[in-house]
Amino acid sequence: MSIIDNKKAFHDYFIEERFEAGLVLQGWEAKAIRAGRAQLKEAYVVIRRAELYLIGAHISPLSSTSTHVTADPVRTRKLLLHGAERSASRRYR
Repeated sequence: MSIIDNKKAFHDYFIEERFEAGLVLQGWEAKAIRAGRAQLKEAYVVIRRAELYLIGAHISPLSSTSTHVTADPVRTRKLLLHGAERSASRRYR
């Protein structure tokens, strides 16, 4: 089940393969994504030290976010792949 898709990428590019990945999130980010406050418009993925990272994705914090949390809406987030997808993504290094 996808929570968010990059519709512009499917319009502008020919997508040869798709990978489903999880994200390492902070608590406020999970709540904001469920509320529909995520945007992938300018986002892209890079490979660093055999790990995938999502850069440029914007997750707007909710107004009810704790005051002790400093929210960074465009921070770099690590992507989590299943074992089979991880081995398939190695050919793109």
